[in-house]
Amino acid sequence: TAVSSDLINFSTINVSDGFGITDIGYNNGDWVAIGQRIYTTAYGPYSANTEVSQIYRSPSVSGPWEMIWSHPNNNSRLHQLKWFNYGGIGTWIACGEINSQGDAWYSLDDGATWTQIQIPSNIPRIISVEQVNLNGNEYLYWGCNGAVYRSTSLIDQNWTQLSINPIDTVTDIISDNNSLIIAATNRLYTSQDGFYLKTWDFPGYKFDRITKIDNN
Repeated sequence: TAVSSDLINFSTINVSDGFGITDIGYNNGDWVAIGQRIYTTAYGPYSANTEVSQIYRSPSVSGPWEMIWSHPNNNSRLHQLKWFNYGGIGTWIACGEINSQGDAWYSLDDGATWTQIQIPSNIPRIISVEQVNLNGNEYLYWGCNGAVYRSTSLIDQNWTQLSINPIDTVTDIISDNNSLIIAATNRLYTSQDGFYLKTWDFPGYKFDRITKIDNN
């Protein structure tokens, strides 16, 4: 991971030897990083040559970093980390997969403890997540391989599927003022109501992440 204070000069940081970062976030004075560690030899509950998701936290992006959570399962992977003011409570959500099936966790105490979200069965790996406010109602949108799902809360197990091209992988989702933008590998999807999606693409271009920049 590289850090910069001027967006010109960058220096690298090492969270922990053998730990690969997939996403990093900041809130309330703490940096939180998610990623994976590959255990080449068996260690505790983990088999040899298995990938295990872990979460690290630090008061400074340059460290020192402390591991605060390790996934209980072999073959786990986290893809995205986001902080939301969810229902008036500061909430971290990390989404990913176990053996290619959807997996997600949340924390209500700045990352000190993590609770697994009981997602519906047969949900593919979850690449991205976003909190969306539509006409005063809060929803969670989950981006997967070939699908987007919507839930009404962290405990809602009746997810609604939105239709997208099945060859698209939803790599990022952002929202603002009842609008929704989805980056889905081969195209962008936009929505003004949270259900009906319009598409836009540019030949030869692949979409990965979306960033919202305020005009001021």
